[in-house]
Amino acid sequence: MNAYRTVLIGAGRVAAGYAHDPLNVASVRYATHAQVLASHPRFAWGAVVDRSGDAAASVARQYSVPLSSTNVAEIIEPLDPEVAVLAIPPSGRYEILAALPNIRAVIVEKPLGATIDEARQFLQACSDRRILVQVNLWRRADPVFRSLSAGLLREQIGSVQAIVCMYGNGLRNNAIHMVDAVRMLVGEFQSVQSVGPSRTPQPGMAVRPAEEDRDVFFAAIVDEDITASFHPLAFAHYRENGLDIWGTDGRLSILVEGLVVQSYARRESRMLTAEFEVSADRPIVQPSVEGQAFYELYSNLAAALDTTEELCCSGEEALRSTLVIDAVERSLSSGKSVSCRP
Repeated sequence: MNAYRTVLIGAGRVAAGYAHDPLNVASVRYATHAQVLASHPRFAWGAVVDRSGDAAASVARQYSVPLSSTNVAEIIEPLDPEVAVLAIPPSGRYEILAALPNIRAVIVEKPLGATIDEARQFLQACSDRRILVQVNLWRRADPVFRSLSAGLLREQIGSVQAIVCMYGNGLRNNAIHMVDAVRMLVGEFQSVQSVGPSRTPQPGMAVRPAEEDRDVFFAAIVDEDITASFHPLAFAHYRENGLDIWGTDGRLSILVEGLVVQSYARRESRMLTAEFEVSADRPIVQPSVEGQAFYELYSNLAAALDTTEELCCSGEEALRSTLVIDAVERSLSSGKSVSCRP
């Protein structure tokens, strides 16, 4: 099969920088766009563009990419990209789309826009030109999450009763990942309610959130009657974006940002006759393949370009999770419960 001519726009952390962290490399096989593009046979990586010419040239040298530039216009004639990886903030994306005459697909980072209206406008601009939009909410491409979504979650823990989510470094930066994961595994959000005051994220040393982002403790009703709570953590102490899902037949925890996946079965209680417990001291460790998720995100896009296969995280799907975060922010402002129903 052919390889799609691809340009990487942006040379920051998620584009290439995380690959310089030896611990990240040891734990996650594909942590950046550059790592995937350098090895995926379906994408012919032809150029790197960044406002910093030095940053673009550095990534191009490291991965033997033919072209680097500070200007998208300079790479159009020699490359004529079919796929653009937009590893940049929302501002400037319209100009890039307008400059790429034969683009067929984009991979973008969240957020889709600085506001909901901007997100919708971006998606409409892509739709008008029939440009596929794959959003890097990578858990949707993770094989473990996909198996859980396809029925393994119910098989392991029965019907979901309650969900506890931990996140940090901001609603828009990381809570959206947890919201999207819950939507994927359990169902749609019905309503959200912020609880208590918000706070400025306390970041770790490596990754800092956008200045306007907030950490908010909020509760939600998911599906029909499932309660979920989202607790912000200060990454100044340690990192975690994790899920703890309690079912009728057991419990599933996905912690250390997806590296540790464990289930706990229901068994006869050790304290009371004719009662049951979840065996918290007897975890069933499941292999994590989180390091493959980024690669699978690209494989799915190639399949969607080849055929009519659905994108695992389309722009429309990402917008639904963005709308939940918007509802949390509106609840924070009003102090009231906000509906997430269409």
